[in-house]
Amino acid sequence: MTRWTAFLVPAVVACLAAPALATTPPSKLGHPVAPVANPKPETPASKLTPKPPVALPAKKPSAKSGSSKSGSAKSGANKSKSGKPAMTMAIFLDRLMLAESGGRDDARNPRSTALGPYQFIEATFINVARRYFTKEVEKLDDAKLLAFRTNRAFARRVAEAYTRDNAAYLAAAGLKPTFPNLRLAFLLGAGGAIQVLRAKPQTRLIALLSPGVIRANPFMARLTAKGLIARAARDIETTPTNTASVAPGTVPPSRRSRRARPSIRVRCNLARPSCRRWLALQKSKRKKRPGRRTRVSRR
Repeated sequence: MTRWTAFLVPAVVACLAAPALATTPPSKLGHPVAPVANPKPETPASKLTPKPPVALPAKKPSAKSGSSKSGSAKSGANKSKSGKPAMTMAIFLDRLMLAESGGRDDARNPRSTALGPYQFIEATFINVARRYFTKEVEKLDDAKLLAFRTNRAFARRVAEAYTRDNAAYLAAAGLKPTFPNLRLAFLLGAGGAIQVLRAKPQTRLIALLSPGVIRANPFMARLTAKGLIARAARDIETTPTNTASVAPGTVPPSRRSRRARPSIRVRCNLARPSCRRWLALQKSKRKKRPGRRTRVSRR
């Protein structure tokens, strides 16, 4: 009895203590545990209110940032209000070439003698090239010189010289040599440009320009003075109000003499009596204009 009692008593005590240990919190067993808060139901995203943004303290402008602003101001000075680069002679000549020929060196107008990237007619190219590039072309006859119209580099130099001539001519006539006006002068010649710029805006070009100019440029037949001025500005990607201009020089002597002595262009055969009678009639008409001499040119 005593032996069995000694065995069973500890076993019974252990069984009675086991449930108590199972239900005892861990903190009571010597292990610290952080209290767990009761979970809250989730709030729908539509009812969440965003937190206001945190305002960061404003940075003081440093010397480096100031220099970058001044640098951007300098770069902006080279641009027009539209954001495009300000017009220069180099940009003008680039756009002029695209307007005249689409950048093709062999472009030809079947209605006139115009040829090359800048579409120079024969008379204009010979005149300008021999006046401004005398040493370079003095050994060339007219036929060989005219072949240089398809030489882009040389034709560009002639185009610039001709443009500066036109600037002087426009300024002498009291008109501003702006790039839109210079485009117009390159298209019509300085004399034709002056007529168009001085005309009333709604005047039709067929009343201002010679039939030969209209034949060489059929699109002009349906335009007014205002329309052609606007088109000339679009050709160089600007507007008629663009005031960028070229500093005018002096009118070349050959231009002055040409103005003083208007030519009579003879397109008929002078060996025929009818042609000679026509020429005599034209000369008599010119004589009625005092102070002006005439010269005869055959084309």
